[in-house]
Amino acid sequence: MKISALLLFLSLLQQCHSAKHIGLFGLDIGEEFHGQEVIDKPWNVTCTIPICEGPLAGIYCSGPIIESTWRFGLQEYCPGPVLKYEPEQVLGNFNALSFPMKKETFAKFCDDNFDKKQYLELTSLPDYVENATFLPRIRDPEMRTFAKLVHTRWSTLARRFVPDMRHLTTRLPVLVVPNPFIVPGGFFQVYFYWDSYWIIKGLLVSNMTLTVKGMLMNFGFIIDNHGFIPNSGNIQLSRRSQPPLFVQMLADYFYATKDTEFLQTMMPTVEKEMQFWRKNRTVNVLDKNGRNRTMFQYRVITNCPRPENFLVDVENGINGSYDPQEIWSSTASACESGWDFSSRWFDHNGSKAFTKYSIRTNTILPVDLNSFIGWNFRVLSNLYKQLGDEKNSQRYKKEYEEMLESLEILWNEDAGIWQDLDLKTREFRNDFYPSNVFPLLVTQYNQNRTDKLRKYLKENRVLEYPGGVPSTLKVSSTQQWDFPNVWAPNVHLFVECLLNSGDLWLVKQARDLAKRFVITVKNGLVNPKANVTATIWEKYDARFSDGTRGEGGEYYVQEGFGWTNGVMLDLINKLFINSTLDEKEQSSSEIFEEMRMMEFFRDGFHTWIILGVLVFLMLIIFWFLIFGIISSKLCSLGSRPTRDRASSQRLLDEDLEDFE
Repeated sequence: MKISALLLFLSLLQQCHSAKHIGLFGLDIGEEFHGQEVIDKPWNVTCTIPICEGPLAGIYCSGPIIESTWRFGLQEYCPGPVLKYEPEQVLGNFNALSFPMKKETFAKFCDDNFDKKQYLELTSLPDYVENATFLPRIRDPEMRTFAKLVHTRWSTLARRFVPDMRHLTTRLPVLVVPNPFIVPGGFFQVYFYWDSYWIIKGLLVSNMTLTVKGMLMNFGFIIDNHGFIPNSGNIQLSRRSQPPLFVQMLADYFYATKDTEFLQTMMPTVEKEMQFWRKNRTVNVLDKNGRNRTMFQYRVITNCPRPENFLVDVENGINGSYDPQEIWSSTASACESGWDFSSRWFDHNGSKAFTKYSIRTNTILPVDLNSFIGWNFRVLSNLYKQLGDEKNSQRYKKEYEEMLESLEILWNEDAGIWQDLDLKTREFRNDFYPSNVFPLLVTQYNQNRTDKLRKYLKENRVLEYPGGVPSTLKVSSTQQWDFPNVWAPNVHLFVECLLNSGDLWLVKQARDLAKRFVITVKNGLVNPKANVTATIWEKYDARFSDGTRGEGGEYYVQEGFGWTNGVMLDLINKLFINSTLDEKEQSSSEIFEEMRMMEFFRDGFHTWIILGVLVFLMLIIFWFLIFGIISSKLCSLGSRPTRDRASSQRLLDEDLEDFE
């Protein structure tokens, strides 16, 4: 019996190098198989749907070339940025080789078949000026200096495709676009989807509307030719998307420029983008009344390891809690969410809890995505109204109202907050994420829920961190979208949601949070810690206000950084124009005076009856003004739900449209 067991053990150990048994004994594939000198034979990883399609898929996305480059430790060098020949010939050249294969043989194949030429280059932007027009309006000299430093970074992050390379589209592992764009920075040297939402916000503050228009045209070009906007221009990410914020980018541009002609030309493209999400990312969910609701998931159509981190994914799949193909699909879906990676997508119980071994994004119904879709419906209704297209305006109004009802599925009455729903167990994911408040982008004011939200935020103490709101509270995870990391997109959306809440306390918290985060980023650039690079990071540490960079995840923290720059300029423009860092906090009555009365009606499609009531109330106020008792009336009105001046002008314009 003992001999049989020993023989079985040795047999399994010998098979450890095959795909089926990789990682069986807890081997770290990144160490055991990275940097091999000889590969006896390919693993032939069992998967059927790679992350990209077309002639380049077998070179850059899946198959023995990708496997070999990772196993030989040559992934930083091969496949190269440009094919020397057409894809069919490159594949033929590789297939002419034989296994066992030596590292030098594969390296020669790479040298012979790939060119090291770069297809992107730094470019100047026609509407960039060093002394932007918004800068003089910042009264605080310290903040003005910081804002200028952020603004000047656009000139270092601008890229375009090299003109001589544009005709080589069949040999480039990237989706070529016609106009210049802003990259995130660091090793992220191509355009990214949802990064561009915050980049565009910053560019609009810098009055760089020509650059913004060109970037929107790029995305329109991609949608028309690819069917949707992928994660980035890199073909290795081309079958997954990111949070769908293209509608919001277009709306921000339109409300800044009133370019109706451009808006009209882009609407068919917007419809294609929305149709992609309807067709490929929906799931039917029963609400509390037993009615079927169409909701949205991050759910990428792939079941293969990621080519950009092949060995890690293979190990996670083989050692994971679920079928490898499920692990690989959920891994890609987590990337599509933008939160790559976070314990938000992992099991929270069991031996592999809070690790990528238990990732199951595909079984989770996310709050943020469904909020974004509802937000898009609402904005599209208003944009069509701007164009005089009442039919489509009403169509999206109906979809928006249906999404409001669907979001009720994600409201946890006991917790007093919206939460992701586990579709496998039909239970809420009872953890804090900034995305829990994102329905405030679209939902109507509700005093009872606002009270619960205040209680939830206070009990979880998420607003007490000096560096900003963390992505999660403390968990047993080292992923980059977990505690203690703070990300600019989350902070910005969190601030916008609290400003939209209609609650004075939440509005004040939003301002305080925005101020803390701006100061944190400013300190990292202007006054960094000793022996630390003075720069703007992609993520920060919530526990510090000195600009300490975030850590964790699959790569070293990057600097640059596109969306952080955009968030800084947008928050400065909204909160620090004509104010100083040292000014005392405003009283509730002062905040009330600064709020826009009309934005109380931000989310509904209200009737003329409500408008009449508003006018009637204003007449009453005017009457009491005449009799000299305005102060007492303002005091009583101080508790009315309304929104802060810091809410975007675009949202105000949309609300005014609701009354037409």
